[in-house]
Amino acid sequence: MPMASDTIHQQSTVLISLGANTPEALKNIVAALRALSRCSSGMRHSRLYRTKAENLRDHSYINAVAKLRISSSCEAFSLKCKSLERKAGRTKYSKSSGKVPLDIDILAWNGKTLNPEKLQKPYLSLPKSDLGL
Repeated sequence: MPMASDTIHQQSTVLISLGANTPEALKNIVAALRALSRCSSGMRHSRLYRTKAENLRDHSYINAVAKLRISSSCEAFSLKCKSLERKAGRTKYSKSSGKVPLDIDILAWNGKTLNPEKLQKPYLSLPKSDLGL
């Protein structure tokens, strides 16, 4: 009898956003995109672009949006993203301090929107069109 850990997942299509606003932002975004491409059977991403912080006080962000094909569960992929954020230096205090070394949000999973508020953000409109969404 197969165990839960033996479950093979079908390929899923995932839409994510990445952002960072520290001096290492470019390095962290590029490193995250590289790491995610290694666990993907295919990935396309928007160009990197800069936006102002929504609160207009914090440093501006470098952002990207990516569409990936992966063979893991949503939960496992979310843990991978959180691990990449921690590796880049993110802590539970990062957002409140205004210094975000890396933020990865899962926006959609197999076409189902998981984060509708994020998809409406103005800073995502151009990159979504880059991906043909």
